Amino acid sequence: MLFMYGWSPTLILLGFAPKVAAGMNAFAVTPPSFLAPLPHLPTAIWDIPLTISLVLVGSLGAFAGARITSLYVPPNRLRQLFGILIVVMTGYKLATLIL
Repeated sequence: MLFMYGWSPTLILLGFAPKVAAGMNAFAVTPPSFLAPLPHLPTAIWDIPLTISLVLVGSLGAFAGARITSLYVPPNRLRQLFGILIVVMTGYKLATLIL
């Protein structure tokens, strides 16, 4: 159940409600995600058509995937799949650090 909300298990263990912990996590992660590329913008070379197409296709894919998932994947199965994904990716990360 803790992995269902991303990296907020620590906040849940500290007594925050899961939705509040997820919101706090999103609030803490969003600004650095958008501010990190700022130092690189002056030297960046942008292919505007490629950028626009990637943003459009990525947005449409995200919305379509969320819609399809909400209609056809039961919440418990989604939690299981997300938990499996977290375990697999953690194992991969540990393997790449060790080997």
